[in-house]
Amino acid sequence: MDKLFGRASEIASYHAIFPIEEDVYILRQAGLGTFYIAITSDEESVSDSWILNLISKNFAYDYHETFLRILNSVDAPRSHWLLKAPIHSVYLDTLLRHYPHAVLLMVHRRLDEVLPSYCQLMRYFYNLYFEESDLTGRDASTRRAIQVIDKFIKCIVEFHTRPQQLIDEPYSNIFHVLYDDLMGKQIATVRRIYDHFGLPWSEEFEAKMRIWLRDNPQGKQGRHAYSLTEFGLTREDIEQRYANYIELFLRSSPLGVVNSDQHASNDTQVQNA
Repeated sequence: MDKLFGRASEIASYHAIFPIEEDVYILRQAGLGTFYIAITSDEESVSDSWILNLISKNFAYDYHETFLRILNSVDAPRSHWLLKAPIHSVYLDTLLRHYPHAVLLMVHRRLDEVLPSYCQLMRYFYNLYFEESDLTGRDASTRRAIQVIDKFIKCIVEFHTRPQQLIDEPYSNIFHVLYDDLMGKQIATVRRIYDHFGLPWSEEFEAKMRIWLRDNPQGKQGRHAYSLTEFGLTREDIEQRYANYIELFLRSSPLGVVNSDQHASNDTQVQNA
């Protein structure tokens, strides 16, 4: 039991803990979450195939929508709800059917950072329930973590590249952001996001954001170390495995992607405002 409790500080080093959390916990209550894949010991588990296949997940989003409606009835936000859960990437069509007026912000980060970080997080959860000396199980958890990333990326690429007529409802209210810009030019990048979606911006909001950023720098709750070699990964393999995604979102500059070089003058104006 000691492995399951009293480890908040260690968990925070892998995934920062805040009073307001990701809506992944809402979906998990409906039985939908990659956490279940991390703690399965079998090489091919039922949870793997059920969570990652594309059979209807309307029931989970029905629950999600009902949950938010209840929250909204007692504690409505001043402007809008902000939802964040990577697993939405697999079910974008279902998400948009339930929330047709939603806007999507997609943050793109270098995959040679994403993969080892996610593998390390999944290994941490695996070690909570199984012996760390079980090297076979640990290796299996790494393979499953990579399978999850494979699915996320495949669904994102297909969503953006399939013929428009195959999309359930034509959808263009999407904005793409580079992770390095979001972390390096926080205020300027968020300002561009709000401008793109026509969301209200005020000096009060910006001041509160600056205070939050000052009081919550990255790494405040700890950092977890990871490397490509630790999980048998190489940059060359990643470049080849995810070539379509890298070309679409990281090498090129598709419409809506915030590129720091292209928008340097805008950053200066915002920072000096």
